[in-house]
Amino acid sequence: PEPLRYEPAGAAVRIGTRPWLGAPGNLPILERVAATLGDGSRVIDVDFSLNVRSFVPPARRVDAMAGIGAGGAALDAWEWDIAAVDLIVREAGGASTDLRGRRLRFNQPSPHVGGLLLASDPGTHARVLDALASAPPWTEVRAQ
Repeated sequence: PEPLRYEPAGAAVRIGTRPWLGAPGNLPILERVAATLGDGSRVIDVDFSLNVRSFVPPARRVDAMAGIGAGGAALDAWEWDIAAVDLIVREAGGASTDLRGRRLRFNQPSPHVGGLLLASDPGTHARVLDALASAPPWTEVRAQ
């Protein structure tokens, strides 16, 4: 079989999130990010898990997935929920970091994930990170 390879997103970015990634509390923050991106970008409160196939055409459902705890709230995500997805997304040509653009770190004293951004390609990841930086207020939760 062919290796999994993501394709770049278009101008309109679909940003997904889930309850264990901070929704619905993070939706106002992500709506500001989508508005900053423009071109019909939107937020989708998804009904599926964080799945690497969510980024794959032709059934691509999202271009990025964001985990942001609104008001400094902790995410309901753990290292073991994210580790394999982080690896696969990066190996398939996507990008995966914390909310400041730093590579995700695992095997920390606290296994809670403070925040994350996964995207189908580095360009989309950079666009969403830039929009996130201009869409405060939000607080990244640091692992305890």
